[in-house]
Amino acid sequence: MNPTDAIRLMVKHFDGGADALAVLCGKAADTLRKEIAGVAGYKLGLADACTISEACIRAQSQHCHAFANAIAVNCGGFVQLQVREMGPTGNIHGTAAALVKEASDVIGAIAEATRDGSISPNDRKAIEKELRELLEQVQAVSADVNAEADRAVRRVA
Repeated sequence: MNPTDAIRLMVKHFDGGADALAVLCGKAADTLRKEIAGVAGYKLGLADACTISEACIRAQSQHCHAFANAIAVNCGGFVQLQVREMGPTGNIHGTAAALVKEASDVIGAIAEATRDGSISPNDRKAIEKELRELLEQVQAVSADVNAEADRAVRRVA
């Protein structure tokens, strides 16, 4: 997923959508919608994208870390983020098993995409979707590990 698609996803899932976020960006809702849609002559700037990201994270809306993850992935890195959507589940083994499933989905998407010897733009989108889900699951496992470690420390103390 590229950063622009991430912002679109975040706006879609933010309570109040573009109307609410436009106020925070100091612009008309119609202008923000055009910028997000990529209408000719309209560009969403980095400052506004960061404002949208900050608002989504503050509200803990679904996919609130999509922009940060997209930037990190596109820069060849990984950002450890607090997981809002999944949080600690209390089932560390189930979360770890789901990680394996998500990894296999990535492998499946790559195998499907490369059957014809090349990766099309649609193939890339499918792979990036699976990678995003894998990253979210890695973060969920991390949340469960941290929660379990915190419980262990409290038991000792």
